[in-house]
Amino acid sequence: MPNKTLRGLSRRDFIRLSAAGGSLALAGGLGLKPGFGLRRAFAQDELSLVYWTVDGDEAAINAAMALFERDFGVPVVWDQQPNIEETNQRILTKTIAGDQIDVGVMHFFNRAAWTEQGIVQPITDLPGVDAYLEQMLPAARDLVTYQGEIWGLPYFLSLNTYIYNTERFEEAGFESLPTSLEELGEMALKAKMDGVMDYPIVWQAGVGLEHIGDTWIMLVSSKGGQLFDEDFNPLMESGSVARETLQWWRDTFQETQVADPASLELRWIPAIRAHATGNHIFSNTRERYMNFANDPAQSETAGQHQILPWAPPPMMATSGR
Repeated sequence: MPNKTLRGLSRRDFIRLSAAGGSLALAGGLGLKPGFGLRRAFAQDELSLVYWTVDGDEAAINAAMALFERDFGVPVVWDQQPNIEETNQRILTKTIAGDQIDVGVMHFFNRAAWTEQGIVQPITDLPGVDAYLEQMLPAARDLVTYQGEIWGLPYFLSLNTYIYNTERFEEAGFESLPTSLEELGEMALKAKMDGVMDYPIVWQAGVGLEHIGDTWIMLVSSKGGQLFDEDFNPLMESGSVARETLQWWRDTFQETQVADPASLELRWIPAIRAHATGNHIFSNTRERYMNFANDPAQSETAGQHQILPWAPPPMMATSGR
């Protein structure tokens, strides 16, 4: 395809926009107001999307692609990948090969490396970006800002939360909700010792780019701690909140054995589905996954699961999804 331009950006620069930068294109097709200066701005004959197919979001992506083609007259070619790791690898592979990528995903943990390596390009000066930024929460703006440039538009912000099964909670004889990790652990141990269930806790702790690590960050944040200081020096020395929290988490598996060992194989969706079996009292998830437990079409224990309202959970933002 010829090297076309978009308001001063070469086609090669534009197609290397990834992550939420790619979401800029999708946002125009989602019925946002045309006054942002994005409609009819594209000067290429197709748009390449590299994105996974998880969470049951295929229908939403197909609808967005159809709206984008309607509004811009440019068809979208979806390079579907099974999950996050494969999507990241596909973007890197296509970038190295010089293949077309217009729309993709970039997580916050890739932001520094991908921007510095030139895998993505800033969208700071694209027409209409300021109008989108004005609609964002501060956390969303922080997510897409790096070294003074805007690298895309976020797809969503999500909260990591602690949850519980209300019926199993009452069955265990509890009347008051836990207000700390220590109380949660003590209650889980009592339920186990009373024979209510073998493993009162199932953690989201599977190996993955945003899985076991996210849960550790969540646990540490819930105790008011951090893993790194502002200069990215590790805060994990002996006696630190991070080290003590990691020890507490380990103990739920090895000492008190209140945590289901299968947790170490469960990523976000498998973990919430395990919780939805009704075999556990406590778990952790993102609020956006609660439908897997509370949707009657997907769960036999629908309506039994609620978010624990203590220790405001850390905001774990991901972009471009």
